[in-house]
Amino acid sequence: MNYPKYSIILPARNGGEYLPTCVETIISQNFSDYELIISDNHSTDNTSNYLNNCSHPNINVIKPPRPLSMVDHFEFALSHAQGTWQMFLGVDDGVQPYFFELAEVLTKYADTAKIRTIFGVRAYFFWNGCQPIYGNAAVRYGAINYIKHKNCKLEASKVLLGLKKSYFDLPQMYVTAIFKKELLEEVKKRQGEKIFTSLTPDANLAAICCSLEKKYIESGIPLGWVGSSPSSNGFSFSLSQKNDNITNNINQDFLNLNKKSAISYNKLAGNIKFGSTVLYFWEALLQTQNLRKKYLNIFLMSRLFKTIMFSVVFLYAKSLVGIDRNKHLIEFKKIISTNKCNYDLIRYLSLLIPIAHKIFWLISRVFRRITRLFYESFYYSVDWNSDKCINMILASKKVQEMIKDTDLIKKIKL
Repeated sequence: MNYPKYSIILPARNGGEYLPTCVETIISQNFSDYELIISDNHSTDNTSNYLNNCSHPNINVIKPPRPLSMVDHFEFALSHAQGTWQMFLGVDDGVQPYFFELAEVLTKYADTAKIRTIFGVRAYFFWNGCQPIYGNAAVRYGAINYIKHKNCKLEASKVLLGLKKSYFDLPQMYVTAIFKKELLEEVKKRQGEKIFTSLTPDANLAAICCSLEKKYIESGIPLGWVGSSPSSNGFSFSLSQKNDNITNNINQDFLNLNKKSAISYNKLAGNIKFGSTVLYFWEALLQTQNLRKKYLNIFLMSRLFKTIMFSVVFLYAKSLVGIDRNKHLIEFKKIISTNKCNYDLIRYLSLLIPIAHKIFWLISRVFRRITRLFYESFYYSVDWNSDKCINMILASKKVQEMIKDTDLIKKIKL
């Protein structure tokens, strides 16, 4: 059979307000060697109505037999993908207007270098209504014409030690990254025909890359729009953390569906509602032990490593504002106790972490500024208070104009 080169997988649940825009960013491009799999997880809004009227030769609409947890829905949707290269999108996300043009360059390079994961730097679109968390930001986009090889183990270590913003800056096959199907097939063989073993699918995918691969490719030109909307789980959890009194139906729906999943959150990482991206990534690593060598798993469970990592998490718990911070610190102490680590040692060590972070960030900033002298770049940002009519399609058109004017993709330095 002739399988498509790209599979774009779009799991949907009650995001009908944003779904048409996401789909438009894909099907509007002059490229046909792809499949767009849209899986409706029994939405109760207008998602079904839109999909019933959605006809396009590259679109395949599917539906699980019953409502699934997010991670089980990801597994279900992924099982239908046939493309050589695959990625997930959320309903409030989108691909860049040059996505396929850039992907063709990157995948050709990856095949030559025998690398199976590709990451594009993040570009953001904040939908109207996200102001309580993200302020007036609407569009944040930056592109630099480089391709870099990144060491997976080193970049994963930076996340766990707080030297990288979060696992969002790792290849997670979600909006910003594409994985080769060959890699996913290897994961299935090692994990009993399962890709997902953690309740946080994006962290799970990042853990897969960093466990099995030596290197990944980083593109300085974004692949997609990382969307944030009032209907997204990330925004909802951030909002509930900011104000503990807010009752959030989206969060509750997410947690209720999780209870029906056969996958459980690893108790060593505490509660999924704790909200630390360091713990999310560590938990995903704990749940993917079959993908790594034994000595690495022993190290991740060692008291020395956990003490250092928990000192970073402690800083996160202390930094929370606008909520009952004591509640998080109590939960944090439970996590420390479960892992049989010394709370006082972690607390004292956390005093040194900011110093190490500042030194690292200073060196990194100087290095980035020097290296950027050798590349071409452009930046584009919009705030809601300056343009109340902005949307993802208009932002994409502006970006496309800039890409054409600068010829940035053709000037990528391999």
